[in-house]
Amino acid sequence: MCSLFRFYFNIWIFSIKKKIQIVSAYIDILIARRIAKRRTLAYSSIKYTMFNLMKEIRDLSLIELAAEINKKIDDMEENFDDILNFSLRNRYKYKVKIFFKSSFMNSSSVL
Repeated sequence: MCSLFRFYFNIWIFSIKKKIQIVSAYIDILIARRIAKRRTLAYSSIKYTMFNLMKEIRDLSLIELAAEINKKIDDMEENFDDILNFSLRNRYKYKVKIFFKSSFMNSSSVL
């Protein structure tokens, strides 16, 4: 019985880690697209989006979560169309630097 519990516990832990990776990848994409479009990253502009996201993905299975996040990425207003005209302004330099550092550090974790 103990080994069966350990088996299900390991599956549960694996599922939680994958869910965290999926949601964090979505947040990375959201931030990168907002920076590319020069939209604000202020708490007041992001909190409603994040609150609704958390309500929508609560209690979803791993497969359902991945499908929902993929749909949200496809439906995003922000995209990388303006990336060729992108230039760093002072207020975004540190955000982009932090983003690329964290992306590089997390590059070993693949969805």
